[in-house]
Amino acid sequence: MAGPKVVFSCRPDNDLYTVLMRSHPGCPLVADVTEAIERAESGSAVMVLADGYPDRPTRIAPALFERAREKNLTLYVEYPEAVPGLSIAPPKRSVWERLVVSREGLGDLLPPMRILGAHDCRYVITTASDPILVLARVAGFDTAVFGL
Repeated sequence: MAGPKVVFSCRPDNDLYTVLMRSHPGCPLVADVTEAIERAESGSAVMVLADGYPDRPTRIAPALFERAREKNLTLYVEYPEAVPGLSIAPPKRSVWERLVVSREGLGDLLPPMRILGAHDCRYVITTASDPILVLARVAGFDTAVFGL
């Protein structure tokens, strides 16, 4: 069974891209987001990685979000500047906050309330109805013992 089809839009030396290619080689890589969305097969995914992180959030034209919706693409935008329909605040730097798994969906090794490190993290604040990960100030070592 073949894995999911994913087109990447980032520099070839992007850290996340290089790690993923070690286990799933052969996913297409393009520098331009428009080309990535057009190249992706209907129903597949496009990962737009943050080559400008932490200095510059990822900018995508609103029309490209619409084109991705028309093609039924799963669109992952790392460190977005704007997303149609969402309010996104300017970037901030974490101080005491840590990443916390907030719901089921990441498997047995990452159950809800598992704490993950995100050292020197820059982030944007937005709202989501059912996030998988949240940035929060929590008590605990591996697990958020008092919840979020």
